Amino acid sequence: MAILTLINGDQRGRVDEVNTGVVLIGRSPKCDIQYTDLTVSRRHARITFKSGAFQIEDLDSQHGTVVNGRRISSGWQPLPHGATIELGTCTVRFENAPLPQPRPTEVSRGATAAYFGASLSPAPDESSGSAVLDAAEMLRSHRRSSNDQKLRAMLEIMHNVGIALDVDVIFAKILESLLTLFPGAERTCIQLIESETDDSQPPFNGQPLRLAASRARDGTQPEFPLSGTLLRQVLNEGRAILSDDAAEDDRLSSDSVYRLDLRSLMCAPLMDDSGSRAVGMIYVDSKASTRAFKPEDLHVLVTIANLASRSLGRARQHEALLEYQRQQQDLQAARELQLHFLSNLDIEIEGYQVASYYQPALNVGGDYIACLPCGENQIAFVVADVAGKGMTAALVMARLCSDVRYALAKRTQPAEVIAWLNQQMLEADEYGRLVTLALAILDPARHEVQLANAGHPPQLLRTSGGIRTWSRKNSGPPLGVSASARYRQETWTMEPGDCLLLHSDGANEVAVDHELFGLKRVARALRRSHSAAEAVANLRHDIEDFLDGVPWPDDLCILALTRE
Repeated sequence: MAILTLINGDQRGRVDEVNTGVVLIGRSPKCDIQYTDLTVSRRHARITFKSGAFQIEDLDSQHGTVVNGRRISSGWQPLPHGATIELGTCTVRFENAPLPQPRPTEVSRGATAAYFGASLSPAPDESSGSAVLDAAEMLRSHRRSSNDQKLRAMLEIMHNVGIALDVDVIFAKILESLLTLFPGAERTCIQLIESETDDSQPPFNGQPLRLAASRARDGTQPEFPLSGTLLRQVLNEGRAILSDDAAEDDRLSSDSVYRLDLRSLMCAPLMDDSGSRAVGMIYVDSKASTRAFKPEDLHVLVTIANLASRSLGRARQHEALLEYQRQQQDLQAARELQLHFLSNLDIEIEGYQVASYYQPALNVGGDYIACLPCGENQIAFVVADVAGKGMTAALVMARLCSDVRYALAKRTQPAEVIAWLNQQMLEADEYGRLVTLALAILDPARHEVQLANAGHPPQLLRTSGGIRTWSRKNSGPPLGVSASARYRQETWTMEPGDCLLLHSDGANEVAVDHELFGLKRVARALRRSHSAAEAVANLRHDIEDFLDGVPWPDDLCILALTRE
């Protein structure tokens, strides 16, 4: 059976069955599955089972259908197990995996009765009602069980657990149902393996399990110290076990049985999504009497364990999705905050035109670009690059933003500003990363621009005579490298039509197949530009053409200034 689980909105957790016919999905009450979200079209999409697999088709919906982050085109598209489907702002998860099965087991040793396969054949000695069952065979046998009452109860459990996405709610419903299904049970619990091991190691190596939930018939929540021998059989071998006379069961530690005062018990593994590895176990016992459970009861417990495994996997996927959404919201907030820091680029200077571009490789980035007033009617143009990308680089950039503003409020010579910033980086622990920086301070009355550079790609000036480039011999090291660093500055005059360009290394150092974009291509884009806006646009387009569809690999910022 395939299902769709709604994972957002007011009906989050709702589960709808997808049969093997054609299932119509939309906002209309006439649809097989109706979602009332206004972004869902009346006839939005349909799912069908053909050629041995489920497929999905968008029905020309207004907001489209997105599967695993990719908008589907016309026609039927494959719909894999675990796929996330976005119907407008309505998000559902599609599941069509078989219930995870514990590993097959062998008949137990000694004077115990063993039940296995569909026939549930007893072993020769039936003096003790202990059993080891193949969980997969038991599940198939249970489907043929004539115990209609328990089957109806199981269907109710499947419904209750199927609509829950909270692990605590799932476990509470399961334990409550176990005490109802098994009148002889006194206590029940679910225990999970917390520490992960690789596939070459058994799931259980003697480490303590986490008691995820417990319930006793008297309403208490008891602790559950369990036999290590029992845990190894259930978790490492994938066995479901029934022991209705624990004191006589040679599979169990006699010391543990005596210490725990056990008479009868059942337990079954909880398996991961692949069905090949245990992630925990479900357990019931009785201290009052032997033979409290029958082999048929173990059938039921295995089925519930399989259902719990499926529900646990779905709940964890849901938790992971919610965590991802929270992270995305945090990143969006950080991006908006960063853009606020960079919101000073809309500046008007009489006789000049300014244009800029900023694009982080991730949601947030480590490039810094600014146009800031300084001195008497002067304007500072800053481009900086923090080593790395993402949130850490963005936090360093935020600190740099504050320091640059402070430095420009006190100093008007570019070399002095950079030297002060270098000292701040050496003294402040929160930096911890290299920063390159290019600075140009314009005096619009004199049409002069003073420049300094700390290990950054050189500033370029397009003049009527060609391209003038900042001399690398005048560049100092990146900020935060050396306390003895010295920074020089140059003064350039801007004639009418001249264009000054500053950029981060996301332009000249971007590479495809080990080939750099390079400063020559940057200069070529500037050479054919007649305004600041053209300079920015030409450089952007040239880089995009160079990448030819390759995802943008680095943060990029461009700042251009043209004298009219």
